[in-house]
Amino acid sequence: MAQLRQRGVGDRRAVPILVKWLPAVTYLPLKRDVIAALGSNWARPFAARPLIDEFRRVDPVADAADASIRWSIGDALERVADESVLEDVIDIAMDARHGTHRGLVVAALGNMGKARGRVVPILIELLRDEDVAGFAAMALGRLKAREALPLVEAFVGHQTQWVRKEAKKALAKLSP
Repeated sequence: MAQLRQRGVGDRRAVPILVKWLPAVTYLPLKRDVIAALGSNWARPFAARPLIDEFRRVDPVADAADASIRWSIGDALERVADESVLEDVIDIAMDARHGTHRGLVVAALGNMGKARGRVVPILIELLRDEDVAGFAAMALGRLKAREALPLVEAFVGHQTQWVRKEAKKALAKLSP
């Protein structure tokens, strides 16, 4: 599985096989490996829909914070999600029941440049959600959403170091 994730080794022909096994695998380390492989650039965009479906299948109660499958899926979606799954990504990003597990799904909205007009207001709204505010700032930076500049500036003094760091990185991209 690790070889599939190596640069230049992956093969799109593996995607249907990995997608088939994704919902069937119950051994968590193997499931994470399948998810990580589907999060490879060579699996883009074909893996996005199955990853979203798997995110929704995961029982939030059984998905422990320290070993979250939803977090792993969000990590993969950050790399492979595109506008073809925009509405689903928005639905997950806006669903506060997923708490911090949706953070990287929020970051994936930064990949949606063709839907910028729809995505930027949602990301601005998500800046108010403490669970995902840093990820929203990250995505706004990727989209170069200058209209969010004053809102992102407010996070430079945030209590959490990584949020401050992401705000500063986003500001570097937002500043004229």
